[in-house]
Amino acid sequence: MANEQEESTQKAETNRNSQKKEGPPAKKMTGVGFYMVLFGVFLNDLVGIVADLSVILFFVAVITGIVVQGIVALYLFWNGVKLSERKLASFLISFIIEVIPFVNLLPAGTVNLIAIRAIENSEMAKKVARYKKV
Repeated sequence: MANEQEESTQKAETNRNSQKKEGPPAKKMTGVGFYMVLFGVFLNDLVGIVADLSVILFFVAVITGIVVQGIVALYLFWNGVKLSERKLASFLISFIIEVIPFVNLLPAGTVNLIAIRAIENSEMAKKVARYKKV
């Protein structure tokens, strides 16, 4: 009987220790990978500005916009970012902005990626993103 009490005490202590170690969820979209993708999106926005202003190369901005938004979508998928309705809508809006000539002068891709990162890593932003008026 003493052995059973010791075992149950050890199990309870192990459970408490494992619960303490869990803590807050790990942040997503961090590290070198995020900054590489962010740099690529920022570079795409700059290429879009130069290509649109040259008028002749506007198709380059459209093609690079499609490629970079595809890379961002894969990056979000590999990081386990769940695309809620609002994140998906913001992603689609930035994609549409990136493929429309002269409208892609706006840095929509960069702003969108930073906004999604803020939503993913901020508890307050997650609550606000889930809020829906009925």
